[in-house]
Amino acid sequence: MTIYKQPGSPYYYYDFYFEKRRYQASTHLRNKTVAHRVECIKKAELAQRRAGILPKKQIPLFRDFAERFLHTVKVERRANTHRAYRSCVRNLEPVFSRKYLDEITPEMVRGFKEARLDLQRSPATINRDLSCLRQILGIAVKEELIQKSPFFGGRVEFLHEKGRERTLSFDEERKYLKAATPLLRDVGIIIVEMGLRPGEIFAASTRYRSQAAVLQAREESCKGSVHGGTLRC
Repeated sequence: MTIYKQPGSPYYYYDFYFEKRRYQASTHLRNKTVAHRVECIKKAELAQRRAGILPKKQIPLFRDFAERFLHTVKVERRANTHRAYRSCVRNLEPVFSRKYLDEITPEMVRGFKEARLDLQRSPATINRDLSCLRQILGIAVKEELIQKSPFFGGRVEFLHEKGRERTLSFDEERKYLKAATPLLRDVGIIIVEMGLRPGEIFAASTRYRSQAAVLQAREESCKGSVHGGTLRC
């Protein structure tokens, strides 16, 4: 049986190979027996496709699929990560909410990007939204709801960010924090939560109040910008 739970998740996942291709995904179910049935249904669908019997799948609206995506993030990720994704989805909904997943085209995504620029949103903010959309559509491709994502083949370009090569996605942030040493993980969390640069972290001061540690970052100019804040641990 190829049904299992990932650490920290209450849901069962299936993981199997069919014609040398690996299929791995969450069943979004807590009951092992029912989750196993979902795996069997998936295998049956693959066998039907190989035999030329292609059952038509109902393609969901973006708003419905994004809601399911956010529910999974809420269960499996940190609260701050869920809030960040939820903010991105809210930015995406005015344009994509009532579109079926297979109706979202590269031209539509580029139009969204241009509209956000007209609203004077920063490239970093827009790139976060695009990264979220790319991940949602990537999951849809993996689940065979759509044939390909509008991001495939470099058909949608991310915006250039001053002083950076590209934006760091939420998934990359999660992977880095998971793999980092305790010291680097603590520094990474502070950088993400307080929006500080590495140089500002090293210049910060630490004070202790009772059992709580207080990190005070001085307001100082760094490459023309000012940062400052307090983080209590």
